[in-house]
Amino acid sequence: MPRAMNFWGRIPGMALAALLGLGAGSAAAQEWIGTFGDWNAFRATVDGKQVCYMSSTPLDMEPKTLRRGAAYVRVTREGEAGVTPEARQWRDAVSVVPGYLVEAEGNAVVIVDNAEFRMRPAGGAAGAVSPAPAQDQTMVRAMIAGTRMVVRAASGRGTQSTDTYSLTGFTAAHNAMGLSCR
Repeated sequence: MPRAMNFWGRIPGMALAALLGLGAGSAAAQEWIGTFGDWNAFRATVDGKQVCYMSSTPLDMEPKTLRRGAAYVRVTREGEAGVTPEARQWRDAVSVVPGYLVEAEGNAVVIVDNAEFRMRPAGGAAGAVSPAPAQDQTMVRAMIAGTRMVVRAASGRGTQSTDTYSLTGFTAAHNAMGLSCR
């Protein structure tokens, strides 16, 4: 089984809802869409709301001796609630989780080939998110065109990490996610 599928396949509905930022009381049902290179795509229904997401885990994590939780990158596609599928506007949101809380006053840096993006801490949750939807769109375009992504972050204790991801299969996973969330 692909490494990202192993990770996501173990997440129960309540934890999935929390990861997707849909509230602690949300009940989630998830469906695996497919594996595309180093990326996996999923569809979830959380309290009647359809959300699609894709994720990958690092090919390399530095320093090797750092004890931390699961590290991954996720692109979540959410649509406006209460509109017809034809009128719905979808938004892709990029988040990175280095396996610990990102320093409150710091940020994570995502480098896609030669493009650099600064992410902000995810507000009490592990990881970092884009500061604006326009950056999410720019990042996704860079990831579609790119081959490699590096995530650098620091914990509240000042521990630095560098995770390297493959973008092989990103475009196919993004397309499949788009077909599943219409």
